[in-house]
Amino acid sequence: MAYNKNFGAYLKDLRLSKELTLKELGAQIGVSYASISRIEDGKQEPTPETLKKFAPAFGVSIEQLMIKCGYLVPEIMPIIACTKDGKLIEGLQNIIQDLNDQQLAELTKLGEIIKIRDNNKT
Repeated sequence: MAYNKNFGAYLKDLRLSKELTLKELGAQIGVSYASISRIEDGKQEPTPETLKKFAPAFGVSIEQLMIKCGYLVPEIMPIIACTKDGKLIEGLQNIIQDLNDQQLAELTKLGEIIKIRDNNKT
């Protein structure tokens, strides 16, 4: 999927709903306020690593941010749900047979999300 240029406005809405300035959010999550500003203005795409930092600050999952950002399609959520309850292999075996090229690319992105999420738990 392509990057969603409207993500910056969504991110800004989240920040303002928490009544945070760019500097306050930056200090809280360890991202420069200049980078946050560029993301909000649509001049910079956030990396998955940056999205991982935003997620807890706004009380949303990294997966939700990845979908809003345009990095994942919403249809990938059942696979993500499988990874949270230990049924990943079973879930993948049931659906992988019918995946097209785009869906396989989404699955690759899922691996990146899981890696980031799991690294965050340690």
